[in-house]
Amino acid sequence: MDHSTSQSICEIIAGLIFADGELHPGEERLLARLLMRFGLPESTHVEPVKDVDEALQKLRTLSESDRRETLSLLIEAAAADGVLHPAERILIGAVGDELGIGEDEIDRRLEVALRAQA
Repeated sequence: MDHSTSQSICEIIAGLIFADGELHPGEERLLARLLMRFGLPESTHVEPVKDVDEALQKLRTLSESDRRETLSLLIEAAAADGVLHPAERILIGAVGDELGIGEDEIDRRLEVALRAQA
């Protein structure tokens, strides 16, 4: 995965993490793990997407496999603090719609991820 793709995915994830206006320690650890996983320096400035439209614009520049990976990471990020904020659900739902994944499947995956955090 190239630097630009890694950066875009991290920016989408950061947008979700900051959607509730708080940075939970679990979310902070997840973002640090993502930087490491994508080979980005720990000092990398990740500018969170501002809204769903910006997230979808970035998502559309990714390959299909990177889009699906981004959805999985969004679900993981939403569960990182053990609480699903409505803004997080909206972003994940929009990404799911973009990928043709129904609400029921999104809710099932979120439920699984939240249970894993409990």
